[in-house]
Amino acid sequence: MALRIATGAFKSSRIENLQVDAGEPPLNFRRYYLSGNYVAKVIYNINNPMRDIIMNISKHGRDLIFVNSPKPLAVRFSEWIDLKNIYPLLRLPSCPYPPWQIRFPQFEKISASTKHSVLPQEFQLKYCEYINKNRQNNSLVCFTDGSKSCRGVGSAHKINQEMSTYRLNPLSSSFTAEAFAMEMCLNNLINHPIADNILIFTDSKSLISSMQQLFCRNILIHDIQVACHKLILKGNNVKIIWIPSHCGIAGNEEVDKAAQSFTNAQIYSLITPVDLKAFLKNEFKKKWQIWWDNIQPPNKIKEIKDTVKEWQTSNRNLRKEEIILSRLRIGHTRLTHGFLMERTDPPQCEVCNTTITVKHILCHCTKYTQIRLKYNLNNLQIKDILGDNPRTIDLLFKFLKDSNLLPKL
Repeated sequence: MALRIATGAFKSSRIENLQVDAGEPPLNFRRYYLSGNYVAKVIYNINNPMRDIIMNISKHGRDLIFVNSPKPLAVRFSEWIDLKNIYPLLRLPSCPYPPWQIRFPQFEKISASTKHSVLPQEFQLKYCEYINKNRQNNSLVCFTDGSKSCRGVGSAHKINQEMSTYRLNPLSSSFTAEAFAMEMCLNNLINHPIADNILIFTDSKSLISSMQQLFCRNILIHDIQVACHKLILKGNNVKIIWIPSHCGIAGNEEVDKAAQSFTNAQIYSLITPVDLKAFLKNEFKKKWQIWWDNIQPPNKIKEIKDTVKEWQTSNRNLRKEEIILSRLRIGHTRLTHGFLMERTDPPQCEVCNTTITVKHILCHCTKYTQIRLKYNLNNLQIKDILGDNPRTIDLLFKFLKDSNLLPKL
């Protein structure tokens, strides 16, 4: 009922079509997703009594018959996805450090300009000016970077002329790669002699923003903050500086290349809670997509939308347009299916002498041929007209207004 109200769909519309059009999963898949989030939270908390039950569920436990009662969460989740190969790779939180006692480094940037508004040569000049101004005799200049590609996930950091590279678990995100490079750099710096200035350059704005949060739930970020705190307590002056990527700054280009090449890389396979949740969410979407792929025709929206991913064009500035677009994609409009509510015969096209459908109106009806030609819709298939193309959707609404069809839908 809620989806029908939100999308403006008629009661004759199939519920699975409404769910795919709105990007809302069926309740059983949503239950899997919420269960996955809960499990990911529990298994990283060593004090939670559910942790051992979830991680040690056996095949015998999965085969038990539960009469007149639902299966326990641990059994249901193990039937959905098996994480026994992931459990040994969990990166558990270290001893928490009171955030109000942590001393933060200085956060700076070489320029207030955005990357797209300034030439790379200007950023190179700004970098040289910053180094000349802040670099002292006893200073360390460091660069960190992370990369995720089809080849894998890598991190690298450079301390003066010493380069270190790491290969991460394939489930790790690009943000984790950036954060891990920063963490390893700081941990190596702790073993260095005290420096007047430690300048650490990174091209990740999201990493710098996370490092400035006082209460951060990300394990990696907390450990980075603790490492910075230890460096400052030793008497080091630590500065984290943002630089733009791919602008020809030598140190940044070197660590970027090293992070992608995995040359002499150390293997680090642990998985953070954030990456595990992302993995479970991706698995949930895969199962939902498989379910949608197995929906048998005839199904009007499946001719148009073969993915469960939410389309950006579903969000319009006017709610009236959102409702019309949803009805057109589902294939049930007032003009084509109003007869079901009125208990009359299906409407017939007076010009073409055939039953009126959304596909007939938008693609075949000779009554609207000239208007379709006017907006370049004449040679398009129904999938192209109602697809996720903002320009085509704008032309579609112009066609509907010119043909006086908008009030009838």
